Amino acid sequence: MKIAYKLFSFLLIIGFSSCIQNEIQEEDFIQIKDQQFYLNDQPHFIYMLNYVINLREVGGEVLFGATVEYENKEGYDSKTPEEVRSELNKHFKLIAEMGFNTVRVVGVQKLDYTSLEPNLAMRISQQTDEGSTFQTYNVTENMDKVIKAIEPVIEAAKTNDLKVMILLPRPNLKKEFNRQRLAYIKAILQNYSEESTVFAYDFFNEPLYFDNSEYPINERKYTAKKEANTKTRYWKKLMGKYAPNQLSTIGTAEPIEAFHWDPSMLEVDFLSFHTYNPLRVKNEIYWYAKNINKPWMVGETGLPTDNDSIPYIAKKKFIKESLQQVVDCGGAGYGLWQFQDVAWDNFEHNFLGMLNHDGGVTYTQDGDSILGSLKDPDLPYFPKEMVKGDCNCDINYYNMLGYQNYMLEGKIVDEKNQPIEDAVIRAWSKEWIGVNTFTQPDGTFKLYSNTPMVHFSISATGRELLKFDDEELEYKAIENLKDTTLENEFLEYQKLHFKNLLREGSFEKGFVFDFDEELFDTYKFRAEMEELQLSKVKLFPKTPKFLLGWNY
Repeated sequence: MKIAYKLFSFLLIIGFSSCIQNEIQEEDFIQIKDQQFYLNDQPHFIYMLNYVINLREVGGEVLFGATVEYENKEGYDSKTPEEVRSELNKHFKLIAEMGFNTVRVVGVQKLDYTSLEPNLAMRISQQTDEGSTFQTYNVTENMDKVIKAIEPVIEAAKTNDLKVMILLPRPNLKKEFNRQRLAYIKAILQNYSEESTVFAYDFFNEPLYFDNSEYPINERKYTAKKEANTKTRYWKKLMGKYAPNQLSTIGTAEPIEAFHWDPSMLEVDFLSFHTYNPLRVKNEIYWYAKNINKPWMVGETGLPTDNDSIPYIAKKKFIKESLQQVVDCGGAGYGLWQFQDVAWDNFEHNFLGMLNHDGGVTYTQDGDSILGSLKDPDLPYFPKEMVKGDCNCDINYYNMLGYQNYMLEGKIVDEKNQPIEDAVIRAWSKEWIGVNTFTQPDGTFKLYSNTPMVHFSISATGRELLKFDDEELEYKAIENLKDTTLENEFLEYQKLHFKNLLREGSFEKGFVFDFDEELFDTYKFRAEMEELQLSKVKLFPKTPKFLLGWNY
């Protein structure tokens, strides 16, 4: 059966509070029906590109514009408000020509709570005769200016028939900081509630990595599942009050989010999860598709390519296959990170862009020039018609990293002793090297590792988290084992290159999911764990006393 996902061209004439108001047409807003997005009563698959913006002050005007990383890296080329707007428009025009119909803007969320305490602050680039300098800007005293500064981004999107998802600042441990954060969020929702170009707000980027990250690392505390549910219920009320025609989401990371920010228990309109590395991407799409009870999309994915260590052709094949997996598994959208290469900290972050910084120039169809070359000049990237196939996991679903020294077996059941499928098992060695796996339909699991595991966290969607240490596990050699050599005992996931697990010759041709099946089901030593039971999470029927008065 063929499912056509067409990119729609439409003119939106709904202004901001500072513009002329027109009657709101509800059909201009993206809505949800049958677990999919709809626009004007037609299915609307979200093709999204992440785009980073910075707050700037030029020519006496405060506005958000493209990050300096998207200009020449040494400093901004756009030095007037008109040039900032022009740069946004050129970039968004190219994004639309690539085939995308949505941008996720990243930068509005970057609040600073301490520099001007008790006032909110934000880093701002100020243009002077000597060049650009970054200063601390008082957001509390200039709230109207900062909220209005988002307007050029939305106008550029509207001009190029793009929808917008806005990333909002995440929760903070301190109540006073959260109170200020909430005032900022309410101001954004109120100002843009009638703007149908804005289709969704992302309330939390990757809680797995940033939940309560204000704690020192050795004191890190995480939100319990029922508290995460309570927080998202509050966000839902905010949306109902201030932005009823727009949608809410949360950008989760890998499936171990199920330990705290359980994707099946989050009160958002749809889930937007992030997945990277070919070893995990198709498998994590498969797991999320099976374990989410609401519409979902991939909000961030990508393959870093520099055309040296990883060829550009691999990026094209990665996009094609991961996008197909989303379609096959019933996803409502697909998003890539990000517009252009940057110079942040490591290879994985720096080379995920659709454009590079090779000194070349890319031209839009009507002749506008943009610094940098498209890694794949074959536009548009996305077909307008896709055939939905079967949703299957990859061959390494139960051993994503291809570890081959140890294997631990166990079983996870519920209160009635029935097997739990797709429970998530996370384990660490004494050196805190971590590995993951999932349970099979019969509740059993096989956890592969290169060193014995002793620390464990186990959960499933809708189930409590079980944490324990077990240093008494006895790994025994398999029958007729002759070679007891242990390979790569302390190999960290971050240092494992996916190309080493591909079939011979695949990497050179750009294939990034063509794994060698023989590398994922071998081990030398085996141990067994006793059967474990996971109980259901009991949600708070209403906000408990210890959470009352807390601003989420």
